[in-house]
Parts: sequence; C-alpha cells; structure tokens
Amino acid sequence: MCPKPPTKCCRLLPCPVAKPKALIIGAGLGGALVAHRLAASHTVVVIDMAQPNWHQQVRDRGHPAITEPHVVSGWGGSTLAWHNGLIEIAPAIFKKYWPFSKQVLQPYYTEAFALLGGNAYGQVRSAEHVLRTRYVAMGVAAKLLPQGLFYPQRRINPWVALGLENRVQSVQARVVKLLAQGPRVTGVKLADGRTLTADVVILAAGGLGTPVLLQTLGKLAPKYAGWFYEDHPFGFVGEVTLRGAFYQLWNSAVRGARGNLRLPLVIEHQGLQISFQLRPAMILQTQNKRDKVVSVLNGLRNQPWHIKNYFKLLYCLDDVVDILSFKLGWRLPTPHYSLMMVAQQPAQNQRSVWAEKTAIIRHWQLDTPYLATLREAMDKLLKELAPVMVSGRIFKGWAQGLQSSSHHSGTARMGHTRKSSVCDAKGQVWGVKGLYVADGSIIPASGFANTGLTIGALALRLGDEIAHQAHAPDNV
Repeated sequence: MCPKPPTKCCRLLPCPVAKPKALIIGAGLGGALVAHRLAASHTVVVIDMAQPNWHQQVRDRGHPAITEPHVVSGWGGSTLAWHNGLIEIAPAIFKKYWPFSKQVLQPYYTEAFALLGGNAYGQVRSAEHVLRTRYVAMGVAAKLLPQGLFYPQRRINPWVALGLENRVQSVQARVVKLLAQGPRVTGVKLADGRTLTADVVILAAGGLGTPVLLQTLGKLAPKYAGWFYEDHPFGFVGEVTLRGAFYQLWNSAVRGARGNLRLPLVIEHQGLQISFQLRPAMILQTQNKRDKVVSVLNGLRNQPWHIKNYFKLLYCLDDVVDILSFKLGWRLPTPHYSLMMVAQQPAQNQRSVWAEKTAIIRHWQLDTPYLATLREAMDKLLKELAPVMVSGRIFKGWAQGLQSSSHHSGTARMGHTRKSSVCDAKGQVWGVKGLYVADGSIIPASGFANTGLTIGALALRLGDEIAHQAHAPDNV
C-alpha cells in the first residue's frame, strides 16, 4: 500500500512502499535469527527484558529444575549461560510427531549450523562418520550411534555475532499482554503501560514465556497454550569400566572446524530415545564412597570471577579432564567412565505452564512409570556394553539427581490441526492472524537432541515465510 497520496510523479517513478513492521518478543536464538532474516524486508523491533541477572520469576512445581541458571533473558538469550550443543532431531522423530518431514527443514539446519557453529557442516558430518567407525572397531554396536553432538570451541551469541544491535530496533521492557482486534493481533502492552503496534508479532520468549503470553489473548487464546510440555531430564546416573581406549574419543576434535564432536550412545526403549555419554572419569571409587557425580563446569563458565568455583575443581577431577580435552585436546588415559544420561520425555498431556500474578509456574513431572522406563534403558545399555565392559553399576540415587536441561518445548507446538496443537506447520498461531512462534515452544518432539539448532532452523524458515507474505502481490 502506498504511504502517500497519488501525485503526478506516480506515473513516472515507482511508488515507495513502507516496510511492514515486525515485533519480536525475545532476543534469544529464535528471536535473533528471525530478526536477522526479516531485517531486509521489515522494520524490526525486538523486545527483551534484558535483566542484569538471569533468573526470571519461574516457580517450579513437581520435579525441581536443580539446573542453574534455570531460565535466561537478555540479548542472546540462553547463549549467555549455555554453550550450545548442535545436533539435528532424528528423521524418525519428525515422521512420528511433526507435521512435515525432516527433509523440509534440512536446508535450514545447514544454514543455522553455519550461523551458530561456523561454516563446517560438511567437515562435522565427515568427522561423525569417522568417529562412529572408531567406536564400532572398539566393539560398540553401530545401532547405538545414530548422530553426533557438535560443540563450537567458543560460545556464540547470535545477537552479537549477527550484529543485530545495529540492524534492528531494540526495546528493553517486559511484555505483559498481547493485543488483538478481531482475529488479528495488533501489538503488545508493556509492563510500564506503553503499547506497541505492529503488522506481525513473533513470539520468541521461550518455552515458558511464550505460552503465558498466548494465554493473555483471552477468548482468542489457543486451547493448548501451555500444554504438552517436554524437557530433557539429564544427570550422571552411573559408572562403567571399559576395555579399550574410549577416552580418546571424548570431545573429538574436528579438522577444519573450531569445535569438538561427541557421539552419544542411544537406547530406544518403550518408544523413547534415551542417550548416554561416556565421560572419562579419573577415579572410579567404591560404591560406598561414590554414589553420584558432581560437576561445576557450568558455574565456572558463567562465573569465572568466583574463586570458589576453582577450588571446587579439586573435588571434581572429571571436570578437569573435560576441560583439558575440550580446550587443549589432551587425553588422560583412564578405563573409567561416568554415564551422563539425556533422555526424551513424553509430552505432558495437561497444562504444565501458566502465570500466577508476576510469576510463571512450571509443573514438570517425572512420574514413576517414566522413571522405571529410564531405569530399564540403563540396564539395556549395560547389556549392550557387556562385550567391552569390565564392570558397571547404576547409582542408587540417580533419580533424585536428575536435572532440567532447560530445553523447554512443546507448549506452543506445531501440528496438523488446532485440535492437538497451537501453531500450524508454518508457525502461525491457529485462529490469530499475524501471530507466529519462533522458539522452542513450537517443537512438537525432539527425541534426546538439544533443541538450539532446531530452534535456529525453524526461525530461519519462519523468517522466509513472513518475508514472502510481505512481498506477495496482495500486500504490495
């Protein structure tokens, strides 16, 4: 639509067209990459709380998160606190749970990998094949090794890496309500009373923040906003002693890429994917002395100025081994390994995320049948490792030590119909024009895979979709 009244010049010159305005709520992985994609076609405004501390007002009911920090805000989102592990969701998970095949997302996976991990996608895939061959040669069944997990050497903040501070407008504020007129979203209301309007609103507030904002739509709110929550319970659940130099395969350096590759062992049991990483352990103590493994690496990364974290390393020698292998490529010989589990969780078929006053409530459940399934998967792993295992055991208190991976997913998931989902296959909220989702809440299932790379791929795909709509003949 022409922003000026028609004049004689319109017959001679192209009519200038004002860019549509896109309002993005959240500056994390999804928000940053969709802003990057839309910067050329839209006037982009990104809103984030950007609090000096990481902790939003999230209260856990059910199983506690344990993980610190549990949630993150700020320009870059979770990348301010976590080192992104890049991995694709398996084709079988797409086929079973997603409204489209993995093939649809594959080009965006490759592009997101370049933005979040460097231009080394081909090298990483080749290195994954070589690493799998080495595991098999040492006696591990190939069926346990479906895909690799790549960690860039340095933590990449997409907001900074993409130069978004100079390419889009940013607003530091808290969004308290989505505004709509009829079936179309018109903007947002901020905590300070201001309202911002837009042609398109994109929710990238995360798997906990986005469903709460959707619930502010009143009668327009999707029925299942806040339902079908998934996270990945993780923890050190046991220890094994193995024959062979498996320690050489941990944090395997990728030639031509600035990063390291891990190959989790994956057990499929009761329709779930449960992964285990063989982390080298300096000392395998007796069962009476060691019933759990403690790590201080995350605290050390995020608070390197706290001297106490360095003293804690004296009691966490496994962390020292991890640092030496990841940063320097050193491999200290050991036959002992901790079992670090990251497990798929079935979607919770009930409302699990909602707001109470100014707090977000998360009700995360790890019920007895699910824990029994995880324990059976551990037994299956020990059986699979029997040809190369000298000894192995599962910690008695493994269930109490399970933590949140902070991969908050499913609470605004995409699907085929509004009867079982919040968004359609393109990421638009059912029944609300101009409203989209670009964060982990839209993921209908992830298996055991870290969600960062998938969030990035979905955000790029959504950016293309919105940009295409803006350039459609009816909108010009």
